Amino acid sequence: MTAADSTTLREKARADMARGRPDLAVPVLRALSDANPKNADLLLDFGVAASQAGDQTAALVAFGKAATLDPKNPLVHANMGLAFERADMLVEAETAMRVAREFAPGHAGIAFNLANVARKLGRHADAEALYREVIAAEPQSVPPRANLASLLIDEWRLVEARSLLRRAAEMAPQDPLAHFNLANADRMAGDAKAAIAGYERALKIAPDWADAHFNLGFASLLAGDWKRGWAEFAWRWKTQAQAKFAKSFDKPRWTGDAGSGRTLLLRAEQGLGDTLQFVRYAALAKDRGWRVALEVQPALTALLARTKGIDAIVAQGASAPEFDAEAPLLDLPGIFATTPETVPADIPYVFADPAKADAWRAKLGPATKKRVGIVWGGNPDFPGDRWRSPGLKPLLPLFDVPDIEWVGLQVGPRRADMDGWTKPAHFRDCGDALRDMDDTAALIATLDCVVTPCTSIAHLAGAMGKTCFILLSAAPDWRWMLTRGDTPWYPNLRLYRQHLAGDWTAPVAAVAAAIKA
Repeated sequence: MTAADSTTLREKARADMARGRPDLAVPVLRALSDANPKNADLLLDFGVAASQAGDQTAALVAFGKAATLDPKNPLVHANMGLAFERADMLVEAETAMRVAREFAPGHAGIAFNLANVARKLGRHADAEALYREVIAAEPQSVPPRANLASLLIDEWRLVEARSLLRRAAEMAPQDPLAHFNLANADRMAGDAKAAIAGYERALKIAPDWADAHFNLGFASLLAGDWKRGWAEFAWRWKTQAQAKFAKSFDKPRWTGDAGSGRTLLLRAEQGLGDTLQFVRYAALAKDRGWRVALEVQPALTALLARTKGIDAIVAQGASAPEFDAEAPLLDLPGIFATTPETVPADIPYVFADPAKADAWRAKLGPATKKRVGIVWGGNPDFPGDRWRSPGLKPLLPLFDVPDIEWVGLQVGPRRADMDGWTKPAHFRDCGDALRDMDDTAALIATLDCVVTPCTSIAHLAGAMGKTCFILLSAAPDWRWMLTRGDTPWYPNLRLYRQHLAGDWTAPVAAVAAAIKA
């Protein structure tokens, strides 16, 4: 192969990478680097292509060889760092990027990548300083502004985050992501009107962007425009995050027609709270003449078998009964054209097992005080849990309310919040005895009320008709809307909202006052 041929092939491979096809570039650059094992630039090109194509092992081998040949080349170490980062080897990624920074101390791209790794390592102060350095060096660059804003949002510093994102959207008016990011921050700040406008701007540029439609649905529901909200919410199946919940069947998707004795499969698709909230629609489907089969999470099968309108129930993963049509539970509000004024709220529609409730009463013994259940955290795998879940510490003032016997309902990883805590005598931890939601419902049936943030327990208590006080962040989930102290979904729930983002003082004090009353 002549030098000209090699140059032509290399240029074609680089063109393939530039158009997003590193898979086409990899075999060409592998062959060229194998034929020229002392050429550090070819090894660098091959490593970059392999890394972008997802083969981090091959990339790191190539970068290692290139670093031996050209040890002071910052691009070799910088790309090695990116490959380590893609392989989730963050400590090694940071080390490689710091070496690159030594050889190119003013390189904004290296500083940006190092900031991203520092953030993933949880060192927000280091990441913030690096992002600000990049913004100072490249004031017209959008990505560092967006990433810094995302970091600030994590820390509830929404005012500066929104300012950064407004500027980014001004700098890149044709970039749909810039408008999308700003809209997300506006929604986090509770400004649904601004968020809706931002998603609309993004969709004018990218009309089929599923994530923007999906988030527009959230913002519309939050603002009370449920007709538009349900329609946009249906785009969830085309988003990467929600596509994993999608299923395809050889039976039609139900659109609300009458059943005439046929079987309709209603199926859970997301969290336990979503299932508990929307299973109420089974009774409405039953009223339209359907025999209703329900597919739900295993933790809910025993509990929901007693729900009105359910003819058969099966756990997710088991074989479903024969059916004629199907629908995900979260499609049902749209099918029934639900508005805030027409929410079906025939409460209670979830019922505890009487025998299990009696067993809990016997275990707890005679009540000498009001018994209040308490939860302080939801599923930590939920992306927004860091905003919605206060943890135990901010709720400690509640235990100063007199004449209350507190009953701990907390399950899962957030039970670790009790490590090192000297439990007061009027607190009884029952969370370790709760195996599923049927157990939890039986215990809740014995209580006077429940205190919880936005968790599945809020929906369980609400569906059971139990008095429940909900602690809400300044960025509430769409179902709680924006300013109400009550909710059409559960007339027995009362909502207590943060006044300042990230500060639980006010809602906790309000709940304490409500319990006293």
